[in-house]
Amino acid sequence: MVKPSPEPICCEQDYPCPCNCDGRLVSIALTEAMGCFHCEQLFVLVEGGLAIAKPTAHPWTGWRWRWTRQGWYRSNGGWLLSPVGLALSVVGVTLAGGLLCAGLPLPNVQLFVGLVGAVSGLLLLLILVMLFSFRPWRD
Repeated sequence: MVKPSPEPICCEQDYPCPCNCDGRLVSIALTEAMGCFHCEQLFVLVEGGLAIAKPTAHPWTGWRWRWTRQGWYRSNGGWLLSPVGLALSVVGVTLAGGLLCAGLPLPNVQLFVGLVGAVSGLLLLLILVMLFSFRPWRD
């Protein structure tokens, strides 16, 4: 399925609310934000005005909505900073470390395995923090 190309979002224009309610998004004065009077949700412009998102402390969490002339379509913030992207990077680091260890002498292998283990552990800890900070049931 081909995604439609997003249109730039203009703060001076009214848009339908992406939360599937009957509300309309209107500009909030002196900010780059929009609000819905029906569901009372706030949205900020992200990605240079090509998308809106709910304000959050973690930029990698939550959904982003992009405007096409037909309506909104929802996407996530990016795969690399998502928990799945970090999990794939842990697997990649572990596999690369295993391939490099195959050609090293034994003392170097032990040092390298320790470093790969430490990096993988830190990445897994970061994934856990991200998973517990992103709670989609709070919407």
